[in-house]
Amino acid sequence: MTELRLLGPMGVHVEGRGALDVRLGGAKPQGVLALLALATPRAVPTDQLIDGLWGDEPPATARNAVQVYLTGLRKALRSVGFSIDRVGDSYVLRGDVMVDASRFEEAVAAGRAALRTGRADRSAEALTGALELWRGRPLDGLDALPFTPGARATLEALRASARIDLAEAQLRLGRHDDALRTARVVLDERPYDEVAWSAVVRASYHAGRQGDALAACRRVRRLLAEDLGVDPTPALVELETQVRHQTVPAPPPVSSVGDSATDAGADGPPLPPLPSLPRPFVGRGELVDRVTALVTDGARVVTLTGMGGMGKTTLALAVAHRLRESGTRIAFCPLEADVTAAAALTRACRAVSVEPEDDAVVALGTGFDGILLLDNAEQVIGLPAEVDRLVTQHSGPVLLVTSRRPLGCPGERILAVPGLDVSPADGDGAPDAVTLFLGIAERVGADLGERVSNRDVTDLCTLLDGIPLAIELTASRTRTVPPGQLLDRLRRGKDSALDGPHGAARARQASLRVVLGDTLGSLSLSGSRLLGVLAAFEGLVTLDLLESAAADLVESDVLRTLEELVDCGLAVPANEGRVRLRAPVREFVRGDGPNAEFDAAVVRGVCHLAATHGPRLAESGMGEALARLVLDEDAIATGVTRAVASGDVASAVALVRSLPRYWLLTSRIPEGGDVIDRVAAMPDLDRSDQAWLELLAGTYASYLHGPEAATRLAAALEEAGCLDLPPDRVHVNGWCALAALRAQAGDHDEARAHHATAAKLAARSGSAALVLLARDLEAFLASHAGDCERSLDIALQALEEARAAGSDYDLAHLYNSAADNLNMLGRPDEALAMVDEGLDRVMEGNIGLTAQLLLMRGITLTLLGRVPEAHGVLTEFLLTSREHFPDRLLMADALFAVGAGSAMGGRDEVAARCFGAAFRLYEDHEVTAQGRLPGGLLAEVDPCTDRLGPATHRTFATLGRADPDRMVSSLLG
Repeated sequence: MTELRLLGPMGVHVEGRGALDVRLGGAKPQGVLALLALATPRAVPTDQLIDGLWGDEPPATARNAVQVYLTGLRKALRSVGFSIDRVGDSYVLRGDVMVDASRFEEAVAAGRAALRTGRADRSAEALTGALELWRGRPLDGLDALPFTPGARATLEALRASARIDLAEAQLRLGRHDDALRTARVVLDERPYDEVAWSAVVRASYHAGRQGDALAACRRVRRLLAEDLGVDPTPALVELETQVRHQTVPAPPPVSSVGDSATDAGADGPPLPPLPSLPRPFVGRGELVDRVTALVTDGARVVTLTGMGGMGKTTLALAVAHRLRESGTRIAFCPLEADVTAAAALTRACRAVSVEPEDDAVVALGTGFDGILLLDNAEQVIGLPAEVDRLVTQHSGPVLLVTSRRPLGCPGERILAVPGLDVSPADGDGAPDAVTLFLGIAERVGADLGERVSNRDVTDLCTLLDGIPLAIELTASRTRTVPPGQLLDRLRRGKDSALDGPHGAARARQASLRVVLGDTLGSLSLSGSRLLGVLAAFEGLVTLDLLESAAADLVESDVLRTLEELVDCGLAVPANEGRVRLRAPVREFVRGDGPNAEFDAAVVRGVCHLAATHGPRLAESGMGEALARLVLDEDAIATGVTRAVASGDVASAVALVRSLPRYWLLTSRIPEGGDVIDRVAAMPDLDRSDQAWLELLAGTYASYLHGPEAATRLAAALEEAGCLDLPPDRVHVNGWCALAALRAQAGDHDEARAHHATAAKLAARSGSAALVLLARDLEAFLASHAGDCERSLDIALQALEEARAAGSDYDLAHLYNSAADNLNMLGRPDEALAMVDEGLDRVMEGNIGLTAQLLLMRGITLTLLGRVPEAHGVLTEFLLTSREHFPDRLLMADALFAVGAGSAMGGRDEVAARCFGAAFRLYEDHEVTAQGRLPGGLLAEVDPCTDRLGPATHRTFATLGRADPDRMVSSLLG
């Protein structure tokens, strides 16, 4: 195991090999690594890295400097198993590694949990191990960096808290002197910490030194008064009184969770022992606190709800053990075998040693005033009415109930039990779900060894939705199938998360399939039908769309019916008014294959959504419509898939007619092109629809400079002319796209002829936006013909008109065109102002198509000599392009610009490789760099060649030509 150490001087330690001399660079590169390590496994945005290194006044080159640091760290850490991956504009530390700060936080959390469950021995062991990880001041050597004081203070505060918990555990174990020493270490660093003073007082008292305890009370009182001008807290004052009267409570007894201890010393007859908590018991600390507060702060009925296998009983038992340890009388009563309220309440009476007599409600209400845990109450008929009678007519007991749905009685407090955390919160160690998975694997004897990948386990737990039972069942299979193979099989549908390991008994909790079958069997008819509709969606769906799709299939109110699914834990509310079905639930519901009725409902709802908001994307101020469609991006993809799979030609064509701009504006051009091709291949298409779809497919192919684009467009346009298709945007844009392709290929006469056709169709349409589109093409053609002055005049005039009436999408292209012409004319200062205004306008509209403007900004900055800044922008473009907009010609432009900047900076070998890669891409598309790029960039090739010498330049250029994608990958680190 490789460990990155932050709790002292930074360093890399490999188990069995000791500390390695890994050169991490100076303070700032080490600071980048520390920020990534402290956030692991979360990604850290670049802006946060900049803030951490420079604070409020970063230099202009900060972003580029961070890129340089990251590149150096990647090289330094590659040999020890670390990788630094990019996620959008963020970076994440990955690999088969551990961070000592994360191990510390995880061990502290485990020790604290053990203390809460009465296992002081395990708590002391975990906390001692955690504190032993420290080797000095955390982040030693990084004092000058702005983030260090805050991060160090957080770690040191957690260490102080861990020491106080350790002192408490030592007290419970009777190790009073150890507890005293531990608490005094805290006071050496935090002299005003009253919790630590309390530990000193109690340790002295229980060690038989009452005088020392009183002296400590007087010392803290004087210290607080003289230094801070405050009095001790009421708790510390009360402790001093208890010391004086020799009434300090004894530490809670050391116990094993689930032991046979009864409520000795409590009023009333002894209660049976509580069932043991399952091992391992992980997470749920905040939930245990919350439920404990509910049942002790006046609530009479607290119901834990959720689907079977979610861990309701385990959570309730954790609360029960905590309450019993504090002296509260609490009894456990399982109800899964009872069907009627009378039988259930009779069982409850016996659980608390009360005779049920004639009326079990009266017997409970008068005979037991503690807390009664009623487990698995969902199937008990008539229970809500009897519970209502109990709480309204009697003062006791308090009921803690687990059920797959709320009881529905007045005054009930409901807490839906979520799945285990898959991603750790700030300050936590490994995610709870991962900890459970690994614990179960260890329990069943799985020797994972080198076969286990934390990423595989995390992805598995995410796929299982954090459902504890699903995690346990899947982890139990790791004796024979490694996590990575399980993950692959589940993703490919070759395996199911619903069943337990081979040979498992079909008990209540032996199979998620059995649990879900029980839950779904108890749903109302409306609930079952809404579940079917929701299962037909993949991913998230807005409540509006769900309501629209299910309105004709669900007799009762859709949103009220959804509450039933949420109460049962089958559906999960998400942000921005959306909901999703848990993945295993969806697998179960769809297990028998597609349901035509529900799939059709999804298609109808998505068609209505697209028809409502799609046309608005061509209007000015289209941000609201785009945002609405993006909210249902999962549903839109599902609707298209369902329409094509069911052969619903009319709906599939309607969706494609509504969504071309949606795919463009969200940078989903490859996805949109794939959808268009699938719909165009459907049988029984109307000839005019077929021609229109081919036009659109050819246009999308032209956006990505596909080799078949020109041929496909020419054929589609000929067919459109034969059918006299109306001059809509797709028809006009088809001619514009073909004209642009011809111009790029150097066939200017044919390009002008196609433009003339596009202009006529645009005029015939009567649409100002289409006329503007044709004029934008005219500027493009003039530029490619070498007349940049005319092209600029056209672009500026069109831009002026578009500012008032055009869509933000059209504006983005016009800003880009104007900036391009200004660069070609040797006016990069004006070009930069133009492209920045375009980026501001695009960002305000939340449009995804910023790629070309980013590229233009990088080119312009290079022309201005701002090479480091340009390099950052160009690499960001390459990353965005590779992930969302894979245009090979634009990639060539970016590579050439990076090459020019590298040549300006004297990095001629890199420059030659970039030039070679760019020229290879230009040749693949039968275009040249001349006419595409400003002369200022082209002029850097010859000096680079002269400095290297023609032979050496050719060698490095050949390396770039051999694999342009590899060149891009090397630039991105």
